[in-house]
Amino acid sequence: MNSFTEFPATDATVFLAQTELFSGIDPELFAPIARDVQTRKFYTDQLVCGVGEAPRHVFVVVSGLIKRALLAESGHESVAELVAPGQSFGETEFFSRLPFAISAIAVESTVLLCLDGAAIRSAANADPRFGSHLIALMASGRLRSESERAVAPTRSSGERVLDYLIDLAEKNKAAGWGSTVKLVTTKQLIAARIGLTPETFSRALRQLSVEGKILVDRRHVTLREAVTAGQMASVPSGTPFKLQTRLQPAHVVDGIGKPSGQHPTLATINVAGRQRMLSQQMSKFWLMIQHGITARHAHNGMHQAIVEFDQQLAKLNQLEANDGITRSLNALSHVWRPYKSQLTQADSHQAEMLLALGEKVLRAADDLTMKYVALVNDQTARLVNLAGRQRMLSQQLAKLYLLQCSGTDSPNSNSQMQLVRQEFCSAMLELQAAATNEPVLKRQLRLVSNEWSVMTTDLEGSPDGDVAQRANKVSLASERVVKQLESVVDFYSALEKAA
Repeated sequence: MNSFTEFPATDATVFLAQTELFSGIDPELFAPIARDVQTRKFYTDQLVCGVGEAPRHVFVVVSGLIKRALLAESGHESVAELVAPGQSFGETEFFSRLPFAISAIAVESTVLLCLDGAAIRSAANADPRFGSHLIALMASGRLRSESERAVAPTRSSGERVLDYLIDLAEKNKAAGWGSTVKLVTTKQLIAARIGLTPETFSRALRQLSVEGKILVDRRHVTLREAVTAGQMASVPSGTPFKLQTRLQPAHVVDGIGKPSGQHPTLATINVAGRQRMLSQQMSKFWLMIQHGITARHAHNGMHQAIVEFDQQLAKLNQLEANDGITRSLNALSHVWRPYKSQLTQADSHQAEMLLALGEKVLRAADDLTMKYVALVNDQTARLVNLAGRQRMLSQQLAKLYLLQCSGTDSPNSNSQMQLVRQEFCSAMLELQAAATNEPVLKRQLRLVSNEWSVMTTDLEGSPDGDVAQRANKVSLASERVVKQLESVVDFYSALEKAA
């Protein structure tokens, strides 16, 4: 049985005035609605409104969570809506004068404000603007529901999950890179809401994370794409969410592919710095191919890296450049051509030559990146470069380890590996210190540290056992480190302070 709970009338008035339901209402019309409000508490799994019940109230959630659901004869529960704090339900049933067609049930201990529907109708009749506002809200909800039902059968599980997360971000007025939403209930209930099994929902979350589209930290999920109020406002309410965002690969940065003449920005440093990482990643993949370590994966990875390097070099050449940057771009192109050629032609007897070419490309890419850093010349540019260089270090360390495993490493490879590890750890401390006031970034840096720990643990594993298996584990761990670092670099480069 539900109970009345303490929630002072003044607090209820302030809370209601901030909800979308009463946005812009005349204070004189709002006063009688707020005056007669009742505050009630419902416990977990308690019914608020049942199927067939006549609507008399409009409800606003203060805390907790309400599910609007229908239980089929088969026992399967279909969840139509999850109503979170600040959101309302019951207005459509009240104004349609139709009984509830689906139940409203408390998912957890929930506090509701129960508003007299007749008082809201009187306010809508007295003020056409408020009446139009209510009609727009209800029509929006209806159109959104119809669009979702029509589109859902054509959407993959990953797209459904992403649509749901974008919807949460829009409802929470989240904006910009790093829009973080909290999964307000269990995965089982969210899965039921979007028509998936819990197992499929979990797999879709993992896949979106691997693809770099989201970051998951327990119940918090951060969208890698900018979901801004402007983007949402430009799309008619109710449009299927797949039209509201254009997802791109994590390494594609806005602003790099624009028409010739664009000034270098923080995003430019990100892309130039990524060329450093690719130079080492390609050497790593080449070594894997030569020694038969997941050769198919390595072939695909090397091909993709070559294509990406070419594309990014072409885009960098489209930007405005001073004489120093032009010389550095020419130097990078000059050393890239023979390296690219040898990656697809050299055999294991030419390892020393190929790796030396890779080092030349690394130095040239680093020189170019540092010139962009000097051009932008601010603290954020330095952080973009610092985080971007971490990507390269992860691949360089994996490459050095593969050389050790193959028995072709140089006498000072241990000291080289130690220097790489020291540089990485030192940079992580600096990045963590700079993220003091950025909780999303701090969480992401923890994920980077976790993956780095896994990688270094594999490095220090027992020398016994399958050498190829250990080398492959280190290589895969290094790629996970890069994926997590992409989010850190993108966070800073999205600030887009132009040079």
